[in-house]
Amino acid sequence: MSSDYVAGAVGGVLIGVASAVLLLGAGKIMGISGILTPFSTAPLTQFSLSPPTESGHIPVSDSLWRLTFIAMVLACSSLAGVISPSLASRVASNGSPWPLSLLGGALVGAGTTLSNGCTSGHGVCGLGRLSYRSFAAVSTFFPVAIITASLTGGLQNDPAPTEGHLYVASPSTGLYLAALTIGAALSFFLVNRNHAPPAADVGRSLLPSLVSGALFAAGLMISGMSDPDVVRSFLDLNVSSFEQWNGTLAAVMAAACAVSLATYQYKKCHPMEQPLLCSTPEPCECSFNSIPNSGKPDRKLFFGSTLFGIGWGISGVCPGPALVGAALGANTTIYFYLPAFFLAKAFASHMIKSPLIPLIPVDVSGTVDERDRTDPNTARLDTCGNPIPRDLAEKAKSWLSLVPQDKYAPTDGSDPTDPVSLSPSIAKGGISFISVEADALSLSLADSLCRCLDDLPRPTLVSCMSGARATAVSRMYLARRRGVRAEEVLSTAEEKKEAWVRNAKLVTWMKECLSDGDTTGFSKPLIFRQLFDKESSTYTYLLGDSDTRQAILIDPVDVNAARDTKVAIDLGLKLRYGVNTHAHADHVTGTSAVRDLLGRESSFKSVISAASGAKADIKVGHGDKIQFGGRHVTVRSTPGHTAGCVSFVLDDKTMVFTGDTLLIRGCGRTDFQEGSSKNLFKSVWRQLFTLPEDCIVYPGHDYKGMTSSTIGEEKSLNPRLGGSKTEAQFAKIMANLKLSTPKRLDEVLPKNMNCGV
Repeated sequence: MSSDYVAGAVGGVLIGVASAVLLLGAGKIMGISGILTPFSTAPLTQFSLSPPTESGHIPVSDSLWRLTFIAMVLACSSLAGVISPSLASRVASNGSPWPLSLLGGALVGAGTTLSNGCTSGHGVCGLGRLSYRSFAAVSTFFPVAIITASLTGGLQNDPAPTEGHLYVASPSTGLYLAALTIGAALSFFLVNRNHAPPAADVGRSLLPSLVSGALFAAGLMISGMSDPDVVRSFLDLNVSSFEQWNGTLAAVMAAACAVSLATYQYKKCHPMEQPLLCSTPEPCECSFNSIPNSGKPDRKLFFGSTLFGIGWGISGVCPGPALVGAALGANTTIYFYLPAFFLAKAFASHMIKSPLIPLIPVDVSGTVDERDRTDPNTARLDTCGNPIPRDLAEKAKSWLSLVPQDKYAPTDGSDPTDPVSLSPSIAKGGISFISVEADALSLSLADSLCRCLDDLPRPTLVSCMSGARATAVSRMYLARRRGVRAEEVLSTAEEKKEAWVRNAKLVTWMKECLSDGDTTGFSKPLIFRQLFDKESSTYTYLLGDSDTRQAILIDPVDVNAARDTKVAIDLGLKLRYGVNTHAHADHVTGTSAVRDLLGRESSFKSVISAASGAKADIKVGHGDKIQFGGRHVTVRSTPGHTAGCVSFVLDDKTMVFTGDTLLIRGCGRTDFQEGSSKNLFKSVWRQLFTLPEDCIVYPGHDYKGMTSSTIGEEKSLNPRLGGSKTEAQFAKIMANLKLSTPKRLDEVLPKNMNCGV
């Protein structure tokens, strides 16, 4: 028996290491039921390489790592069965009778869907993460499984069906299943290859899935957890003596959780912006996004954990060992357990989303109520008062305070919780202080709050003194962004007895913010002018805030500085910044000329990207914001035409100023100034084509009389970059352009590297 515990501990360590590899290498959670969920809840026709949509479409970029992990588990398990026939025979013959496998698979499928986890997700990863919900789930399904196994142990005596009309599976079955899985992954990638990262980047990003899948399969087989009898011998306490009880499962869980705990503590003490093998050099959306927040346990969690515990106790099989068992030829797993598992997951997922089935209550604290469209939890907004709870501060990546910083003082004389000191990622992600006082509520204040919440990375902590205003602001923001009317917001808040609805001024403000279905988030229009230089066919853009009259110029030309300045003055605008998308090679920037016209005593500043290497008053980088009054543009790094090219996205994402990176039905050249067709292709697809399709594209040049386009148009109609063009095809197009050197290059470029002087 001691050798079983040693094998269990070794297997547990491998499972823990598998979890660590997937987390640190790819930013993913090794929860097997979660990995399998998209394949049961979304039709394959919904898979695409675009980001996940609100309708639930699953991106192939997300499913590739899942398929790779599953294929590796199947392949390694099958190979182990071929090498060791006794292992395959033992696992295949120890399955439960088919009725129990069928029932167990259904209960496990429904339970893991409702509780969002199983022994790997809640047990190994959740306990290692010190998640309250996982502690509650494990404390529920383990006792339930023990009770169930003890009561049903006498039903496990019937042999599993291995003969008759059913095809008798063997270890080679796993190789066929793995081949099919790999084929599906390759098919998804090839069909959508024009939207995907380069194959080399995809291969590197999938390496953690390959390694993790192999380690996970090895850990299950070495520890004996792939054998249902070993699991049941732990769960079934109906034994005549202690010597008959097998505690290997405890050794496996202890070792795996210890490694997982060490991994999460390491990540907590050494914050990482993105996974180790992330192929995107810029900050990306996918970085560690799969790590769930630790909310409060709820009835849905307990109900799902109970179902899972019953199913696990009946069958002795949970999702991970089910994959290994299928690969080793376990008939009851292949023909009964897994089909029931997937069907039950799909049904349970439908139950959660359907408001017609009130079986599972979802309107409790810490859960997302599908009938509450402005629930802050649905947008990863955590609202609170002062002092700020430690658990909320630790998981937050940004902070919006609705009271001035100097007013954060406790009423009981204790030290307030400092979210910045508790979470280093808050300071890095962003901190904003916007005072919301009952006597100073306005539409412009609502606009500022909406723009701020648009830009702050999630999870975001929204706080005030009592938490009431924080909840009101969060609901106002979501109502504007999701088109929810004031009546619905107020009705929901009253039903949930939220304190802010008793404040008449806040209620009036909410109605004003959401009057006439206003969901734009901006009460005053942007002042906008598109100006043109005939000699270089360059567009200059004037953007102004109608409230404060502050404005910026994008890509001004020196010979038109007087015109541009006069337009701004005539409109009553105060020019604050002259912004360049890159160091130009065909005209001299007008930033210095504009500053001379305004006078050296003016506050006008020149701006360019730090990557350009050019001189300017202000250097910016990816993610920086250029503010003009209550409006701003966000910098997106889009190298390719030159190494220092950037694009500017308006705060509401209705406009993007692309410089020479993306033109109307074209793009800038890539054959000088450290240009790169590979980088330009990535920049366009990762930074520009991910914007809303109705976002208006304002280019730096046009030579055919066109003034603007849209992201949707360029994605489908751009002959160089759109449609089904691949990176290799784009590189060939750019290499064959054979363009002449810009006429004024030697004169213009040195001046632009010196701010146009």
